[in-house]
Amino acid sequence: MILSDNESKADLLNNEAIAKTVVSLIKDSKDQPISIGIHGDWGAGKSSILEMVENEVKRTPSEDGKKYSCIRFNGWRHQGFEDSKVALMSSIVSELQKKETLGAKAEETLKKLWKNINWMSVAKTTGRTALGIATGTAPITLLSSAMDILKSTVTTEEGITGAIESIGGYLKDAKITEDTSSNKEFSEFQENFAKLLEDAAIKKLVVLIDDLDRCLPDVAIDTLEAVRLFMFSEKTAFVIAADESMIRYAVKKHFPDAISENKINAADNFANKYLEKLIQVPFRIPALGEVEACIYIMLLMVGSVLSDENVNYKKLREEGLTRLKKPWNVQIFTVNDVKGILGDDYKKCSNEVLIATQICHLLAQHTEGNPRKIKRFINMLLLRYEIAKNRGFGDELERDKKAGISESGAGQRPGYKERKAFSGIQDRET
Repeated sequence: MILSDNESKADLLNNEAIAKTVVSLIKDSKDQPISIGIHGDWGAGKSSILEMVENEVKRTPSEDGKKYSCIRFNGWRHQGFEDSKVALMSSIVSELQKKETLGAKAEETLKKLWKNINWMSVAKTTGRTALGIATGTAPITLLSSAMDILKSTVTTEEGITGAIESIGGYLKDAKITEDTSSNKEFSEFQENFAKLLEDAAIKKLVVLIDDLDRCLPDVAIDTLEAVRLFMFSEKTAFVIAADESMIRYAVKKHFPDAISENKINAADNFANKYLEKLIQVPFRIPALGEVEACIYIMLLMVGSVLSDENVNYKKLREEGLTRLKKPWNVQIFTVNDVKGILGDDYKKCSNEVLIATQICHLLAQHTEGNPRKIKRFINMLLLRYEIAKNRGFGDELERDKKAGISESGAGQRPGYKERKAFSGIQDRET
């Protein structure tokens, strides 16, 4: 079995404590908007924490007849399809429409919101075209592109007719030469959005933004700018999961002139200030210590054989989380520890348990306490074993030898041969 690289459904790192803290901050903010950053390196567990935050919000009871609602937005999925600001706004409204039971008043407000969004989407592409029409300089290809966008954005015949009439009136009033229409539409959007939250009896809307650090620099910044616009809307909370170093890079790429004009020698200072203004409460996921990594490795190895629903595996996870609460005061899992907890199920994964005790210190020292790097190595180990087994070597070769593990006592720290073997496997991977 290969370990999934998607966000984990089962908490193996005691990250639920982080999720509960985030939700507690959101509740304490009352009606005031709040932005929280979940920062960490690639593979630190940011997406898994967002999953836990979403589940925690769902479990939060209503207050004064008003409920907490949670929406997820993945900037990477929307990259290249539409304007990032419009994508975020339309996703939020669309998800609210799907998830919440809206009354007649809310439905009416919803129509106004879609009108605002459709207009901003059309204006984004047709604004330059309309200016060309007004001055007689619009190229044919630009006009064609604008009409295509208009048709794809506004889906009904009445909607297209209405949008064209709106554009005509817009040109007639000569407002196209002013940069005020988008501002007016967004102001109306904010008013209608606040009214929708009130009509839908939503206490707080929590928006989880993921994979921002996978986006191109301009897309990442545009999405953050869209979040900034929402920060003036009450009853909203944004939880942004991103690698700070990637966002800093995006800021430096997006604002090179600002950095140059201000003669900022260290571009990181400018990027840091930008992030500080946008994210009110930053939280950085700490790297795993050696004991924490060893406990995590044992849970992963056993979990590669036993399902998450296995009763004895649940007991092992609970014991692991108990130990993770005080990693400075506990020992890693031994073979006897695991055997006592798993009972009869131990026989199914005895090989994995033995390997975990042998490789845990090695992995902890060479993966910088990064959960995804640990998973990748374990997957590589399991994959090599499957290949060997399918080639007919399964009976002759023991699984621990594929990882270059010598037949040292279980739980002992790795020596020179083991470190050399680990480096060899990593070299083959890269």
